[in-house]
Amino acid sequence: MEMVPYKAPFGCNWLQVLDAIVDPIHTSFLHSNMGRQQFSEGFGEVGQIDFFERDCWILGCNTRRVGDNVWFRINEFVLPNFTQAGAAFRADGTKQIYYGRSSFTRWVVPIDDETTICYAWANFGERGDPQSYNTPEGPELIEQGEVFDRTYEQRQRFPADREGMGPINIHKNEHLVQSDQGIAMMRNRLREQIRNVGNGGQPLTASKFSGMPIPTYGGDSVLTIPKNDSNDSNLLSKLAHEFVDIQFQVDGKSEQERIEIVTAKLKEIQSRYHSR
Repeated sequence: MEMVPYKAPFGCNWLQVLDAIVDPIHTSFLHSNMGRQQFSEGFGEVGQIDFFERDCWILGCNTRRVGDNVWFRINEFVLPNFTQAGAAFRADGTKQIYYGRSSFTRWVVPIDDETTICYAWANFGERGDPQSYNTPEGPELIEQGEVFDRTYEQRQRFPADREGMGPINIHKNEHLVQSDQGIAMMRNRLREQIRNVGNGGQPLTASKFSGMPIPTYGGDSVLTIPKNDSNDSNLLSKLAHEFVDIQFQVDGKSEQERIEIVTAKLKEIQSRYHSR
């Protein structure tokens, strides 16, 4: 894996940057169906979205059907400001992947109420992947495919994450819907932790994994599971819960053990649906 460090400035409150991570459905609209296709074609499919909460983690799993394949893509938020997400370019749901990892590792850092900088690693599986950090602007101006010094006309014609945010969102003007469950979960956990620290308590951390690699879950997996006559949304949600549970089962294992165990269990799931 090749890791490329970068930083990305945002002219808005830090919580608005986090909103995009716990709102997986926004990729289907903002990055696919509202203008140009910014990532792979499969991102235009809305899919089935399920949210999971565990210790200091909130995970959003967007499960899409791409032909006979089922594509699991996990966005990961770890309190208070650590985020990871699946691939933006290398995965599109057409090729089988058992253990795809995060495309970026990022800390969302508030500078003041209206300024944020993300300090991050872009993670590339193979040297020479066609990623946007190879543009003349260099990695400091890139946020996983988003060039920050675009002209006003470019930003109006092809909006990305930075456009339309404003310096601070007014939450009372929002109309949260079912797909915003992750945003509500994140805000509630942050409020809870703010109150806890204000009362003299210790903030929630991943410290129980001290002395071993801290498990992370952001990434992609693609299994070949043909569609059957039943409700496909129910099947995708069932598979998502089974998929995430498998990731939790290998906490505390070495990376090589995680790869072997997760791959074997996903192959079992795949064979189960092919034997019907």
